[in-house]
Amino acid sequence: MPSYRRSPTTPTTARPGDLPGSPRIGQLPLVAIVGRPNVGKSTLFNRITRSRRSIVGDEPGITRDRIYAEYDWAGRRFRLVDTGGIVPDDPDLIPQEIFNQARVALHEADALVLVLDVRTELASPDYDLVRLLLRGRKPVFLAVNKAEGDAMAAAAENFRQLGIRNVYPVSAEHGQGIGDLLDAISAAIPAPPAFNSANSAPENTAEPAALKPRDQGRDPGFVTGHDFSRADRAVGAAVTGPALQRGEKGQRATKSRRDDALKGHDFSRAARPQSKKARALAPEGNSPGPEEDQAAANEPGDGQPPQPIAEPPPTQLPPTAQVHRTHGEFAQLETSVAIIGRPNVGKSTLLNALTGTERAIVSPIAGTTRDAVDELVDFEGARFRFVDTAGIRRKGKTRLMAEKLSVVMARRHLEAADVALLVLDATEGVTSSDATIGGYAHESGRSVIIVVNKWDAVTTGRTDGKPPADREIFERQLRSVLKYLSYAPVIFLSAKEGTHLGRVLREVKEVAAERRKRVTTGQMNRFLERVDFQRAPVPMARRIRIFYMTQAAVAPPTFVLFTDRDIELHFAFKRFLENQIRESFGFKGTPIWFKVKGREKGAGKD
Repeated sequence: MPSYRRSPTTPTTARPGDLPGSPRIGQLPLVAIVGRPNVGKSTLFNRITRSRRSIVGDEPGITRDRIYAEYDWAGRRFRLVDTGGIVPDDPDLIPQEIFNQARVALHEADALVLVLDVRTELASPDYDLVRLLLRGRKPVFLAVNKAEGDAMAAAAENFRQLGIRNVYPVSAEHGQGIGDLLDAISAAIPAPPAFNSANSAPENTAEPAALKPRDQGRDPGFVTGHDFSRADRAVGAAVTGPALQRGEKGQRATKSRRDDALKGHDFSRAARPQSKKARALAPEGNSPGPEEDQAAANEPGDGQPPQPIAEPPPTQLPPTAQVHRTHGEFAQLETSVAIIGRPNVGKSTLLNALTGTERAIVSPIAGTTRDAVDELVDFEGARFRFVDTAGIRRKGKTRLMAEKLSVVMARRHLEAADVALLVLDATEGVTSSDATIGGYAHESGRSVIIVVNKWDAVTTGRTDGKPPADREIFERQLRSVLKYLSYAPVIFLSAKEGTHLGRVLREVKEVAAERRKRVTTGQMNRFLERVDFQRAPVPMARRIRIFYMTQAAVAPPTFVLFTDRDIELHFAFKRFLENQIRESFGFKGTPIWFKVKGREKGAGKD
């Protein structure tokens, strides 16, 4: 088995600018949204997180897996999890798996929000669900949804007969009453220990600077020595739109205090004095100076692949981590890996096998996964976020609105990823749909790894009496169909049996490094001198002369060619140049882009 482990910070991502000693993601309080199907849980989740993370529709049972996100309220950060509609006594496979996923959320949550529809009468399943929630002895808040208007808000009082003290009429669609609900949740969950006092910081972690009298009332992030990035100033912003009137004055007052505090200050790294407290927060050794910071910002260089970032402790980020994108170069805290493919090829099974959990619902029914499900995995000092997406089908094959939206969300998560795992079904071979999905990844500039799943079903576990499949023949057929993915490595595995999972992680780590590799201009010029462009199969009318070329960006690697004519590269010349670059510099698993910049007319003439 590979030596990897599931990250304890599973559902969420690290944010830049977090103070050492501040609560990390795994320590953030978790609030679970639960309820019966089609009561507005996903709408409430999207409203609070100010996103479209969960798919919303009129069809009951759209949400099936657990969906995590973060939100800020009253200067504090929380985690929020959206669950599928709970029907405890339903014997069918999908509802039972949804209930199992919701039970995991109930177990790990610090507070529970039960969502009910004000327009429906209370039934026996509602009382059963309330008894289940109260049994956990956790704060329970009843959000009576779809309560637009005074008449509906008054009708929400009838739901007190369930025995829940905290009843809040809300309208997730219009954002009404959300502020009162979030205020109550914030008051019920104690503040993290790192924010209470200097003595309550977690053990073996750097202690944050104590708030001075003039800093009282500000966010803990706004203290001396902190990096005042734009992301930090966004903390405390309104959770929903203009419909939330409650708390807006306080937010404007907080923003005013922050603006006054920032006037006349230089928050650049060079301008900050190296106080005793700042030296205590810095790593061992000499304190970094402006020259060292500039050198760190210019990495990687000289054509070498970036060094993998060592896994930081749970309460501290690397002090020199650069999180601002500059031509695609940045020190990534994690690599996003999208698992894509046709329905029912084993994507969710692969996610569960890689993470060692039952994170995603697995069933033989095609189209089980709808929302994207993500999980963090630590492997050899690198951190990967695997995102299980819904099966991508052609438009003519999707009928329900939830299916159409799931395909759209899968395309979005693919475009937001760094690496794509294209999963194929070995029992069905390579289909035209696989070629189409692979084209989506290729055209979007994602690095690609081809995973042939269910390989045991055509080799050792074959039951149809046919001889075992030959790996070389299968790969040769695969390459003939997916010609444009010639750079992508191929892995044969069985997610169900858990074979060759270590190679998947090693390939992802290597491909992610190749994706961010940079080649210097000097190396490219020496490369041009060695290449014989006369061998390129290009018509004479389409031939160009390259004066020099340089790598303009990474992720994906992008090269700018300065030529004598401003014309589009012939496909044969582009393929020839790409093969020569791969032979000299690698770039395994990632596409290479070219841009042509022709010489201006009249340049070089007297």
